[in-house]
Amino acid sequence: VRRSATSLVLVDGSRREAQRFATLARTAVPQVRAVLPRWAGGLVLEVPATQQGLERALHARPGQYDGIAAVTTTASGSHSRTAPVHIYVNPAVFAPLKPNGAQVVVTHEATHVATGAATSPSPIWLVEGFADYVALRAQRLPLATTASRIAALVGRQGAPARLPGQAEFAAGAAHLEARYESAWLACRLLAGRSGTAALVAFYRAVDAGHPVGAELRAHFGFGLRGLTAAWRSVLSHLPA
Repeated sequence: VRRSATSLVLVDGSRREAQRFATLARTAVPQVRAVLPRWAGGLVLEVPATQQGLERALHARPGQYDGIAAVTTTASGSHSRTAPVHIYVNPAVFAPLKPNGAQVVVTHEATHVATGAATSPSPIWLVEGFADYVALRAQRLPLATTASRIAALVGRQGAPARLPGQAEFAAGAAHLEARYESAWLACRLLAGRSGTAALVAFYRAVDAGHPVGAELRAHFGFGLRGLTAAWRSVLSHLPA
């Protein structure tokens, strides 16, 4: 167990592993606050010894989290917006990550905690794209790295017709990492058009239940059709 003023980390493993995750959690908090300054912190991060331990903790079916490095969800399984939320790490997928990748994952999940994403009514492309926007904003990584999978997929299949939905983000779905990258590019596009503050205001409005199209027009000057067209253009011009 490792505690700080902003995080609680519980690791079924060595002291070295516990310290690694404690450092990742402590680093994630200011990275999220750079975009969401009103968030006070308060991460709880749990790291089982194995993927099977993760599945038991989440009452998940075997293999449900294959390929997923971490998940943020309510500790009780409740859908209440006031339920406590924890980050659960899948050590089988997380362990091989390099330092930058590991930090992106933890900051992404910390963003979910800060925004109550586990019970948000927002479309999943916005929830996941916004979390990646916050996490990748803190890194100095080239687009050829952060969008390599979606660039390759578009090169083979062309730009998708619509923003990714629940089916594309389901655990075990084909091209899952590419879908995350595509959602991030949608949020990056919005921030590039009107700034990070506008993206945050848009996210909060949609999270509060306001219609996506109306909020897009209010903050960015186009609706969902306009966003989709601009996003498809971005995807079609990614570096190979």
